[in-house]
Amino acid sequence: MDEKPGGLFPQAFVDAFRGASDLPAFEHGARTVTRGEMLDLTAGFVRGMRTAGLAPGARVALDTGVTPEAFAVRVAAHLVGCQVIGLRPGLTREHLRDILARDIDAVVTDDAASRPELAAAAGRSRLLETGGALRPPKGFTAAPGDLTPPAATATASASSTSPAAAPAGPRAQW
Repeated sequence: MDEKPGGLFPQAFVDAFRGASDLPAFEHGARTVTRGEMLDLTAGFVRGMRTAGLAPGARVALDTGVTPEAFAVRVAAHLVGCQVIGLRPGLTREHLRDILARDIDAVVTDDAASRPELAAAAGRSRLLETGGALRPPKGFTAAPGDLTPPAATATASASSTSPAAAPAGPRAQW
């Protein structure tokens, strides 16, 4: 990906994909997904997340496979301005419950029906599916604001004791 100097994720990703939208981005099984198709898919997930009430600062846990849709939903969460937590496969029931008990606003999964322990651990968090209401309809076309991150996204580093800019409010407690 040709990243322009000074470009920041996720906008640098969006700009690079826009610049060569006809090139393949993913090969998944027999399916090839172009950069343009990835942008449309990502924009659709952005719209779905916003419609579900997610906004900058929302905490989203992702329990997805390795698919173009999973990558698009991850980028979409960043474009919305969410704090993104990736749930790795094989977490114990206790570890999963502990992670999801930390003010998670939504859990995004590929298939909630096959993950009853995820649904149980999600508690009050909204459970959203990449193939359900979040998924953009066939023929979806992005609107200008769908692929633009929030102007003032607070950033913080979990690896530093003095973050550059931490979110305000009760979630700023480390």
